[in-house]
Amino acid sequence: MPSGIAKSARVDSRSVLGEGTEIGPGCVIGPDVRIGRGTRLIGHVCLTGIVQIGENNTIHPFTAIGGPPQDVSYRDEPTRVEIGDNNTIATRVTIHRGTEKDAGVTRIGNHNHLANGVHVAHDCQVGDHNWIEVDSMLAGHVHLASHVTVGEKVGIHQWVTVGEASHIGGHSKITQDVPCYMRAEGNPPVIRSINGQALKQSGTTSESLAALREAHRLLFVVRMRLEECAEVLNDLDMLTDEVLALVKFLESQQAGRNGRARGLHNRPQTQVD
Repeated sequence: MPSGIAKSARVDSRSVLGEGTEIGPGCVIGPDVRIGRGTRLIGHVCLTGIVQIGENNTIHPFTAIGGPPQDVSYRDEPTRVEIGDNNTIATRVTIHRGTEKDAGVTRIGNHNHLANGVHVAHDCQVGDHNWIEVDSMLAGHVHLASHVTVGEKVGIHQWVTVGEASHIGGHSKITQDVPCYMRAEGNPPVIRSINGQALKQSGTTSESLAALREAHRLLFVVRMRLEECAEVLNDLDMLTDEVLALVKFLESQQAGRNGRARGLHNRPQTQVD
């Protein structure tokens, strides 16, 4: 049973609340909401539509989750939001449910921190252990891998993919995919370096760090073609797992359009906007 529901909260009897759930004052919980045990809604949190939230999350005041997507194609289909475990969702965060033009779900994984004023639009897919700073915005269909840091007031364009263990500097405008393990910043953004500090903290070997630094130099400073760069790194015995992942990421990006691996052009022809 829930450990506490404030008198001023409005909780639909059809919702499912796990053991130890706390629902603070002014919260509104719709009929299609499921909340795992130990999750706390501090106060004035609004959960509407089909929303599933896991265990031990903390959601701060004036946050709205599960609202209809801001997409002209949406026709009240039963899409949803799924949130994992051990996330911190700060004040004034908005998370919209998905659309049928994509997977139909907006998904946030585990151990993420969404700071004040963060916006996660429809169909976004957010991995684990990410830190998204104040007032940053993810447009529709953005994919954020895991162990990513997004600085404050960053705007990420729809359909952008942000790779594993990357970093986006504050106040950046991101219109193209951000390669894994790299640091990007600016408007237009520039790939400045590898995300060395985060990679060291995650236990990346010195050999892989050196290989990634050389890959960055060849690709983003010398601007060598990807195929040629891979050949050079192979000759230097620097095709580590991380470098291979970077090469694969860039191959997908280059196969797409406008610097983005994904987009409307990748959707099946049977789908209609």
